[in-house]
Amino acid sequence: MLIAEDNEVNAIIAKAFLEKFGHKVKHVENGALAVEAVEEGWADLILMDVHMPVMNGIDATKAIRLTQQGKKLPIIGLTAEAFAERHVLFKEAGMNGVLTKPFTEQQLADIIAAHPVADRRLESRNDGPAIAPGAARGAAADAIDTGNNGGPADTQATSCETDLYPTGDLGGLKKFRDQLGSETVSTLLNEAQKSLRKQLVDLRDGLQTGDATRIREAAHAIKGGSGSLFATHIAKLAADIERNAADIDTVRGLMPAFENAATDAIAWWREQAA
Repeated sequence: MLIAEDNEVNAIIAKAFLEKFGHKVKHVENGALAVEAVEEGWADLILMDVHMPVMNGIDATKAIRLTQQGKKLPIIGLTAEAFAERHVLFKEAGMNGVLTKPFTEQQLADIIAAHPVADRRLESRNDGPAIAPGAARGAAADAIDTGNNGGPADTQATSCETDLYPTGDLGGLKKFRDQLGSETVSTLLNEAQKSLRKQLVDLRDGLQTGDATRIREAAHAIKGGSGSLFATHIAKLAADIERNAADIDTVRGLMPAFENAATDAIAWWREQAA
């Protein structure tokens, strides 16, 4: 399995699930490297993030479809965009399916089962049986969008916060820890803190220079990474900023609450990683 994903948190999550299923996994950080990996004959299936630097997932998919090795290779798009019309565009670019971030273990298993691949699976790390192609065939077999139903960002939010908007979803995080183990989840939570700090710098710089594209990309990254790790409040506020990125004054008005939510999310992740 090849993961093309520039967000380290999302890449670790996908890799952990795939290795739990028993697959051998390679991770690259942009679409150009994904094309190279396909040309080298590495991949049997690709999880392709749509938004990446150097070469995005749409352009990479089109390039892969032009190669001999990639004509029939299953490519599953990864995106935090929930709009069905956007997912149709991804399919038209050559993707076989689309998985909306944040996604659950079962959603990932279902969409892989819907697109059988050559068997290069390793033994599962938890000594359980690897998920064979077709074993979890479900709605994903006929759909290009798994949606967010049952995903981390949609679970009931609970937190030590007493405020109207809790910092995070403790129940969802507990289930996630049960699936991947405490060590992996603690690693993810520590990585998320570093990623959020970097993305905040990008967002502030974009706001200072009036760069709507940079604002949108930073907010999009924060929305996806935070939602994947159950920081529900900042994920919601990041979605608001992404949606209003072209209106600099509106973004400025959203920033005080967003900065507070970022501080809370980092503190919450640190507490849960301990």
